[in-house]
Amino acid sequence: TFGLNQAIHGIVKPGDHVIATAADHNATLRPLHYLREKGCISLTIVPCDERGVVDPDELVRAWQANTRLVTVSHASNVTGVTQEVQAIVNIARERDTISILDASQSMGQVVMSQYDSIADIIVSPGHKWLMGMHGIGVLYARQGIHLDPLIQGGTGTTSESLEMPVKIQDQVEVGTSDFPAVVALLAGCRWLKEEGLKSVIASCRGFAQACYDELSDIPGVRVISPDPASGALGPPIISMVCKGYSPAEVAALFEQISGVQVRSGYHCAARIHEFLGTSQGGTVRISFGPFSGIEDVEAIISATKEIML
Repeated sequence: TFGLNQAIHGIVKPGDHVIATAADHNATLRPLHYLREKGCISLTIVPCDERGVVDPDELVRAWQANTRLVTVSHASNVTGVTQEVQAIVNIARERDTISILDASQSMGQVVMSQYDSIADIIVSPGHKWLMGMHGIGVLYARQGIHLDPLIQGGTGTTSESLEMPVKIQDQVEVGTSDFPAVVALLAGCRWLKEEGLKSVIASCRGFAQACYDELSDIPGVRVISPDPASGALGPPIISMVCKGYSPAEVAALFEQISGVQVRSGYHCAARIHEFLGTSQGGTVRISFGPFSGIEDVEAIISATKEIML
């Protein structure tokens, strides 16, 4: 969230137009909404479909002469679906516009090297698929990108001057760093490298596939996430709703019946639910990780059948 705020506030200027998507997280949409409400920018939020997929042509149609920034979530934190990042980045680059990629749900679960070119700015938290702690994130900006600092203060460099240093790492890392979190993030990344990123992804995706297949056969269950076998799913997230029950009720019953903890509600994504048809209560989101097992899938399916059958 801090990284996205740094990137957004560091790029836009008064009078700029920004394009975001309905599949974006509130960590992107709320800073942009704030700037719009303050009269600083104009904002267009392009729609998505019933899975959370954004049509790149929607960005072309939303383009204005003063469009300065495009933001997109690489993978939806609600449905897990990945966007056509290459196409979206190319649309922005062809028009000399800066692109920000929110890789919160993809970094550590999607092989980024598959893309010929990537966004100008990439942001990701450390505590999700990178296996780090809360309170730390990754902010990458390609060479030539300048970000006005969001906050000012001590950097440990050029301390004799009241002017902020010009190096980007000094401008975005103000004050004392959380060194335990930095070390933990390094350890998480090393673990992913040692285990093999593709191997970790395949294991997590296998649990998501098994869960998707079983849930899809249960009457009254609507699985909103795409079939992992389709290649459209990024992180191992399965989002669903159960007829006759609110997502909050399903989450509580999961824990009572099988000891499974899942997330329920809107998942900090304000706009996507109107397109998913889940505006009344959101969804139940099931996430698998490197330390999940098939017994976790079985517990979810058993609890769902007890609720619905």
